[in-house]
Amino acid sequence: MAVSSVMKQIKMKRRLREEEKASGISPEPSEVEIAAEELIELLRSRDDDDKVVEEKRKEIYVAEVGKAVEMRQLSMETLAESRKRKSESKDGEKPKRRVSTTGSETIAYLQKKSDVDMIPNLRGRN
Repeated sequence: MAVSSVMKQIKMKRRLREEEKASGISPEPSEVEIAAEELIELLRSRDDDDKVVEEKRKEIYVAEVGKAVEMRQLSMETLAESRKRKSESKDGEKPKRRVSTTGSETIAYLQKKSDVDMIPNLRGRN
């Protein structure tokens, strides 16, 4: 509420108390006083509405900050972590690890293949 409206309200209440003490009876509020009270109530209700709007803005801001933090974490993941997270979410189970082959396994395979290929050639010569 604006400071000027608070000061006007205080002055109006003080004047009403002084009138009541001076005459001993409760004075009838004038049209101006009634309008001032209505205006003060309108200002109070507007302030309450502003508080509600501000609380909603805070909630939205907190939600946006949470989304931003989550997005930042996702962007900072390594490629391996991303693949792991995606594969776990699809199947619900951990993916099987790929076994990297060494050079000796490749050479062993090629030797077996060459042996198998040589057998038909040897039979054809005899």
